[in-house]
Amino acid sequence: MKISLSNLSVGYGSSVVVCNVNLSAAQSQLIALTGRNGTGKSTLIRTMARLQPAMSGYVCIAGKSIDEYSRNELAGLLSIVSTETVNVSYLSVRQLVSLGRFPHTNWIGQLKEKDNQLVDEAMQLTGITAHANKNLHQISDGERQRAMIARTLAQDTDVILLDEPTAFLDIPNKYEVVHLLRKLTRSQRKTIIFSTHDLNIAIQEADNLWMVIGGSVYEGAPGDMRFNRLLERMFEGTKLEFDEKKGIFYINRHDNP
Repeated sequence: MKISLSNLSVGYGSSVVVCNVNLSAAQSQLIALTGRNGTGKSTLIRTMARLQPAMSGYVCIAGKSIDEYSRNELAGLLSIVSTETVNVSYLSVRQLVSLGRFPHTNWIGQLKEKDNQLVDEAMQLTGITAHANKNLHQISDGERQRAMIARTLAQDTDVILLDEPTAFLDIPNKYEVVHLLRKLTRSQRKTIIFSTHDLNIAIQEADNLWMVIGGSVYEGAPGDMRFNRLLERMFEGTKLEFDEKKGIFYINRHDNP
């Protein structure tokens, strides 16, 4: 399912941080939203999820503005994993994943056979079935992030948004989580957009980059971004440089041997 941004401007209060965005993400695409701190990545993600209003313009899913959907209708189309810490330590992994089914259950949240099946499948896809009965405080940060992704899979939406899903993970788990997202776009045909500071991982795994620079968002495949030198533009004024041959960033230490 396609999600598109039309003349979208986002911000907070009276301050616009990203303006006039015209982009779209198609089915089975993994999009990495990148940019320096304070450039509006989280604000853009939150606006796309209707957690805060747009300053102007529209976010559309399946050709219809998200403002035209009811809360339950939107929850059936789009799910989000935010950066907020889950303070429910004594909730089990399975109970957390089951929360994803609440938009589809009756008013008391009773799970039926199909709901339980989708919860099982979500845990299997994310590799956390073995931890199903453990409480969240008993598993690692990487496993907890997988459980959060499993919750969105149980919600069974075509579009998934993630705000900094690798922020608090070690290097192996960063790669594993982003690679998992890429696999889900292929095996489950999900449209997944995630914000990240981990550019090296994004370049290797994402189909497209959405790069926030100076209040605008530039779009392109990682190779195109390298060719157009947009990666270097994002870090102008710093000692961070991009190695074209290796495809990685590094600190220029020539001035301080």
